[in-house]
Amino acid sequence: MALHMRSIRSRLSASARPEPDAPAHRVRIYTLGRFLIEIDGQPFQQGPKPNKKPMELLKGLIALGGEGVRAETLADSLWLDVDGDSAMRNFHTTLKRLRGLIGQEVLPLYDGRLNLNHELCWVDALEFESVLKNVDSNLTSGDTAGARDQLEGALALYGGPFLSDEEEPPEIATARGRLHGLFLRHVEQQGEYFQQSGQIEDAVKLYERGLEIDDLVEEFYQKLMKSMLELGRIAGGIAVYQRCHQIFQGSMGITPSPETEDIYQELLKKNQDAPPPAEPPVDRQISAKPGQEGGGARLLAKFASVLPGIFHSGSPAKSTRLVWVLA
Repeated sequence: MALHMRSIRSRLSASARPEPDAPAHRVRIYTLGRFLIEIDGQPFQQGPKPNKKPMELLKGLIALGGEGVRAETLADSLWLDVDGDSAMRNFHTTLKRLRGLIGQEVLPLYDGRLNLNHELCWVDALEFESVLKNVDSNLTSGDTAGARDQLEGALALYGGPFLSDEEEPPEIATARGRLHGLFLRHVEQQGEYFQQSGQIEDAVKLYERGLEIDDLVEEFYQKLMKSMLELGRIAGGIAVYQRCHQIFQGSMGITPSPETEDIYQELLKKNQDAPPPAEPPVDRQISAKPGQEGGGARLLAKFASVLPGIFHSGSPAKSTRLVWVLA
């Protein structure tokens, strides 16, 4: 029995989790930018008067890593106002209800520690963090290409802050800050790689993606403005600065930093140095009034006789843009 339990724990703690579309994943849980549970491909919905505690237990388990979380830790976090024994009774009752909702086999409890069975349950936040650990490991070992591919997939997973509408238990806020920090750090890391390798268009898209998630990260505005400058998109870079100024002023009552202002001034200088656009040639048209077509023809003949060489064989010379409209 002990050997069997160790084998199960080994599978639960395996760092390589299946892809989210693998058939084995009966349950999928989305927590980044939204909270959604899918069971067998269908959105899970509780009744009209749902019990909140089972979902709070699930969220707390995910926030604490999803594996090997002590039952006492979860009980103390969710039932602060009761004694330890009562909190543990509440924990077991709530766990039973949660298992009834998403499956008993999804939530194994061993030696007083609760786990998510990763062979049956996929969680975006846990996958995001796991993939980024692999990215860092690959970069350390020199596998740059593999790291970049994995990083692109990880950043695509991040749809927004972790359980952004939840404030309790405190573990959720801690996990939210950790995951958001990972997102920001790896966006910056990938963006620098794109810029150094000359993939400026990709860098622009990445920084725009970063600002969609968090529009208060000034470094992303700065790097986006520099990328626009490098691409010669001066108007676009100026628009990025204006957006930064408006958001900072409206959200925090502050203006961009001197470094951002310096990039903006460089954009303005480039805009002033740019040559004015060439004016297109103007076609000069002389239209005859209705009933005066003959007069127009006579006028054309007069010009042809006065300015020989402008017209040849009844056609204007290629050097002139004079057009007669006699209709």
